[in-house]
Amino acid sequence: PLELLELNSSDVQDIRKRICFELENKTFVVKPGIKSNLQYLHDLFCKRMDEHVKDIKKKTKLSQATQESATEHPDDIKAFILRSIKRCCSDNQDILKLRDFQLQETEHFTLSLTDDGKAFIICKCGEKINLYKFRGKFQLSNFYRHYKASSCSMLENLRKEEEEKNYRMLSAIASTLPPSDSRTLLLASAQNPNGLDIPNSPSTSSPTELSTNR
Repeated sequence: PLELLELNSSDVQDIRKRICFELENKTFVVKPGIKSNLQYLHDLFCKRMDEHVKDIKKKTKLSQATQESATEHPDDIKAFILRSIKRCCSDNQDILKLRDFQLQETEHFTLSLTDDGKAFIICKCGEKINLYKFRGKFQLSNFYRHYKASSCSMLENLRKEEEEKNYRMLSAIASTLPPSDSRTLLLASAQNPNGLDIPNSPSTSSPTELSTNR
């Protein structure tokens, strides 16, 4: 930043006299305090310029992502969310204690897209679940959190329906077994209604062949 002081100009000469020491050989040496301040200002200016350039690039990328999202057709957005819900259900059957956990639109929830680009889900229990975007795509973190909390009445009804279905099926099987095997099967079912594995040949099985592990 000190190269300007070498310019042959009357304006520069006045500045040079104020911030420099003039030596006997008619050369000038910048005063130490002035030199460090000028260097600091130069470094600060360069840093601010770099930050400004980075900020412009970041805003440009965000603008492009927003435009791409805005031009995406609502049907495509809805299809993406529904695929994500299906995958989420399939991946979390064990955690949610449901063997056949597949939520269906209109039957278990309604999905809505607004004109201003927002999306939300209304669960059949009445809870509204807002979906938020990350990198231009809607995420299901709130959706997953709602069902994992286990306070959803709709989810509890699904569990009860599955337990009743399992019990009816096991009762039908038990009716074909000897009394001792029938009691063992129903007892195992009562102890673990969602995790009972049915033997391939129940009529020939013994109590030790029944498993309450999935």
